[in-house]
Amino acid sequence: EQRSDQNTMNITYAGTFSYTEPLGGRKYLEANYSYRANVNDVSRLVYDVADENDAFLDSLSNDYKSNFEYHRAGLNFRIAKSQYNLVFGTSAQRTNLHGDLHLRDVQIDRSYQNILPSVRFNYDFSTSRHLRFDYETNVEEPSIQELQPVIDNTDQLNVYVGNPNLRPAYNQSWRLNYHTFNPMNFMSFFAFLDVDYVTNAITNSRSIDEAFITTTRPVNVDNNMSIRANTTVSFPINKIKSRFTFGGNFRNVRSINILDEIASTIHQQVAGGNIRYGYRYKEIFDLALEMRLDRQLTDYAFDQPDQLFLNNIYSAEANLTFLKHFQFNADFEFLQYEDHSRNETREIPLLDLSLSRFVFKDKSGEIKVSVDNLLDEALGISQTASLNYFERQTTNSLGRYFLVSFTYALNKQANPMGAMRRGGGIRIIR
Repeated sequence: EQRSDQNTMNITYAGTFSYTEPLGGRKYLEANYSYRANVNDVSRLVYDVADENDAFLDSLSNDYKSNFEYHRAGLNFRIAKSQYNLVFGTSAQRTNLHGDLHLRDVQIDRSYQNILPSVRFNYDFSTSRHLRFDYETNVEEPSIQELQPVIDNTDQLNVYVGNPNLRPAYNQSWRLNYHTFNPMNFMSFFAFLDVDYVTNAITNSRSIDEAFITTTRPVNVDNNMSIRANTTVSFPINKIKSRFTFGGNFRNVRSINILDEIASTIHQQVAGGNIRYGYRYKEIFDLALEMRLDRQLTDYAFDQPDQLFLNNIYSAEANLTFLKHFQFNADFEFLQYEDHSRNETREIPLLDLSLSRFVFKDKSGEIKVSVDNLLDEALGISQTASLNYFERQTTNSLGRYFLVSFTYALNKQANPMGAMRRGGGIRIIR
């Protein structure tokens, strides 16, 4: 039995200075300097509770003060034209990290120097069509908690110990996105591509002993990389009072996992998309149909079968307004989970129905009778795979239930176009 007393104090202060010199022709030279300091004072004292006396545990206690600060000086060249903006430059950053571990009479002093280039480019083809590209670099310094060689056994089955030999991680990021909207036919298109590459990435190395106690220690690995892409296109077909939306997404992550001092490369690919159809007839009827598909494949380099999951959702929602003051709503979802690694499939249908009667001036009041989860499917599922584990969660839900509610929209007069059933009111449920 142990007792732990911890006090933490944190102070952060920062400042930035910049100067811009016009060069003519809408060209500029920019100089900047930034300073930031973060001071931490942490005391964690651990005692072994024995009878009426508490014995101080020096090996598990810690009392330290850290001061993290960086100086960054940079120079940028900027061109500002009517259709485009271009900024490119570089910064030099020096980072100092000082920590005093008072109980062990140990000091941690680290200094890092890094060159941080950057590029930003915007191009406006028109008022509704834009292209943007960003390239940025930054440094992720190890924290004093990650550097201090002190055992933290707050969770005695999961012990954490720092690593004083950690080096800072160097991040490079590429961002490209394009979007356009046609105000004449209300067609829109959006796409982006993100790439992140981390050198000397900081990751957690885990080891498990014969008593199944996990010890975690931060270490540097060669590099990690991730790629994300997404695209969405949406357009109406006015003749049939409909709108279609198509979307796709992709993510590829390459990471290094260390377990029992063995490093393994893990690739994770996630690809999916959605199709949505919407129909609206005046203020009387609207319908939405959607299909969302998601495929996740995790490839382990060590002796572990690949994990392939398919998570699919099919949904339909309809609203019917009749006799001016009544509205009927139906919301249906069909959830499908496939685990190809174990040849398992679960299917869950969910159906919600409601009938509303609007009262008072401007329909500011609503009396609604609803039934949620009409099919009484009292189960929720979530499944995923990560660097060193795969997981499926099944959750018991409430099941079928009925509800009678009254909603009064206080802001109906101020916002007559607002959605009355969501927000802006007081709800009394009986």
